[in-house]
Amino acid sequence: MRAASVEVLHCPACGADVPLGEGDETRCVHCGVVVPLPEAHRELRRIQREDAAARQSAERLFSRLDSPPFLVTRILAAVFDQPMLVFWLFFGTPVGLFSIFAGLAVDARFHPPSAVVSFVSFGTLFVLAFLPRSLGIYANRRASGRGILVAGLRARPPKLPGGPEECRECGAPLDVLPGASVARCAYCRADNAVVVSTPFRKQAERTARRVAHTVEQAAEVDRRERAATRSALFREAGRYLLSIGTFGTLFGVYMWDDERVQRRDDGSAPAIGLVALVVGTLLLIVLMLRSGGTKDGRTAEEARLRREGNDLPSWVRVAGPPGVIAILWILRAILW
Repeated sequence: MRAASVEVLHCPACGADVPLGEGDETRCVHCGVVVPLPEAHRELRRIQREDAAARQSAERLFSRLDSPPFLVTRILAAVFDQPMLVFWLFFGTPVGLFSIFAGLAVDARFHPPSAVVSFVSFGTLFVLAFLPRSLGIYANRRASGRGILVAGLRARPPKLPGGPEECRECGAPLDVLPGASVARCAYCRADNAVVVSTPFRKQAERTARRVAHTVEQAAEVDRRERAATRSALFREAGRYLLSIGTFGTLFGVYMWDDERVQRRDDGSAPAIGLVALVVGTLLLIVLMLRSGGTKDGRTAEEARLRREGNDLPSWVRVAGPPGVIAILWILRAILW
């Protein structure tokens, strides 16, 4: 017998959908009438109860899907996943100054070659600003993507208060075992999340789509999305590293040429270094213009949903940049 060939059991008195229950008869939760359980529906219930191992496996997989990110992760994501132009203004410039001070401190204390000073300055900028930004984007993508996935698994709410939750796919009433977080529909065999811990906003519920029939399939979707997001993280971090490395190299060329001219002491200007500074300045202007440029609709929508998927209040995002900058300058006062 195929479950899909059995119609949903209805109450003969009020016509409401009736859950299968435990015995040879069940009770309508809407009008209280006792409804005898036909043989076909008793067979459905038997198949459902025999599926205990699959249900336990689904419970374990769903508990991993339904694990909200750590609070520290959500805070870092909210603080560093800002629009790029805002990030440049509130992080790039202040952290850049902090990085220059770090390089000057190393130069004053150890007198290393100019290339080392440049590496310290721009390496500090990458570690303190752009690497956390990459991780923040990654964390927000994971949180929003998983939230949408969990929202897509959630059972439909009861039609009437006190009634059974309904299958997200076929709308049949669900029989939920005590303490269970996942219920498998007896009619269409779809897994439904009935207890959800992940805090997702209405945007996630509106975006939620049917991505899987069972929790096992949803877990496979999550594994693919996790791998794709991890690849995006490495690409993003690599792009930032290339940009910072380019600027660091140009600045190092300037410092090297300036030191060379000073050793010659012939009154000449560091021509090569000045050219490197001009090129670096032009590249920085181009980079900032591109950062503030208009994104395509899909990229902008992805960024909006990614940030909205973080359930922290908006003041965390506003207070984050000055908070990070204050911490950096306190560290500077302590260390130097």
